[in-house]
Amino acid sequence: MNKLMMALFLIMIETSRAAETTVTNDYVDSAVYLKALTAGMESAYTGKTATAMTNLVDQLSRKNCSLSLPVQSKNKLMPAEIYQQLKKSVLLVGTLNKCTKCTKWHAATASGFMLTKAGVMITNYHVVNNPTHKVMGAVDYAGKYYSAKEVLAADKDNDVAIIQLDSPGAEPLALSSSSAVGTSVFVISHPGNRLFSFSDGIISGYCVRAERNSKIKRMTITADYGVGSSGGPIIDDHGNVAGIVASTTPIFTGKVCNDHDYAQMIVKECIPSDAIRALITAEPAAKK
Repeated sequence: MNKLMMALFLIMIETSRAAETTVTNDYVDSAVYLKALTAGMESAYTGKTATAMTNLVDQLSRKNCSLSLPVQSKNKLMPAEIYQQLKKSVLLVGTLNKCTKCTKWHAATASGFMLTKAGVMITNYHVVNNPTHKVMGAVDYAGKYYSAKEVLAADKDNDVAIIQLDSPGAEPLALSSSSAVGTSVFVISHPGNRLFSFSDGIISGYCVRAERNSKIKRMTITADYGVGSSGGPIIDDHGNVAGIVASTTPIFTGKVCNDHDYAQMIVKECIPSDAIRALITAEPAAKK
């Protein structure tokens, strides 16, 4: 009887938590964020207050840095709690380029997230590696604009870049130490400019594959993402970052089915959080 009462009590607590979490449903106006990002970068470029893209690209050769990272969370969260609490740490990232077909400035967009309270951001190496673009910036969920100030460290093979922004702001996310295959994960990113989209799945595997004469470690997941999600956080059910979005790879039939070559499966390849830690030489825990 005591066990039954305890089970009912725990169910009531979980139900109450779910009710409290789902009361806020904000409708994201993607156009507002995209306009803020483009306007912020254009202002920083014309006002010469941002680091030139060519300088950021040159800094991609830096191999390590010293940072104070947030302490990992040990509290398990419900999916709605993960989104409501952690969307504020996810960044819309962009690089500014002049259109060749019109007179307007345009933003090439991707995703990222805040890593430290001092305004250090994580995104992909390939997001930064755009030397023909002018400047780089980011906007958080609250609408605050940041300019990319400096590349602190980067890894081309692992497709990771650690960027110092020009000011602190959004709350940082902690890195997980390890996540097993089968672990539930969530992605908050900006696929196809559908900003702050949320998807879920599991870690489906870890693999080693050859790329550019190197053996690269990758984590695969089943949570959906698409173009514009690069650099977005892969979050475990404790709210810690298990990895970052990198790419997708289609698996084709090879023309064995009715002589048509079509995609059977899309593999979502991500960068494990260990690749970020490998760029950090000193890692004192940040104060709570």
